[in-house]
Amino acid sequence: DLLIMAAAPADFRPAEASDEKLRRSGDGIDLELTPTEDILAGLSSRARAEQTLIGFAAEYGGDAEVRAREKLARKRLDMVVMNDVSDPRIGFDSSDNAVSLVTGSGTVAVGLADKREIADRILDCAVDLHRKKNV
Repeated sequence: DLLIMAAAPADFRPAEASDEKLRRSGDGIDLELTPTEDILAGLSSRARAEQTLIGFAAEYGGDAEVRAREKLARKRLDMVVMNDVSDPRIGFDSSDNAVSLVTGSGTVAVGLADKREIADRILDCAVDLHRKKNV
């Protein structure tokens, strides 16, 4: 009923793989990448109306919220949890984070806090969205 996709696999993979070890050479190598399957978009395309789908967007500065809102629409999600990874105080290498909860009705900023507190706020919003959707 409620799906929260909090981790993303790689967006691209090597177009071809070799069974042999790549040997060092002075010329370097050319690497062709191909897009991976978008798991969340695939799930949202099959979602039932009563299901609530939430994704994450690690964005970088500038118009990060605009890109998160585009993801919300493109993947037909109920919420995107966006964090701006350009802020050195938060994110992957910190015990703190700050996020924006982007929904169809607006954006709620969750300021700098311990990641446990951020997770609690995300879950509160997710449950609230799910309840409203199924009233």
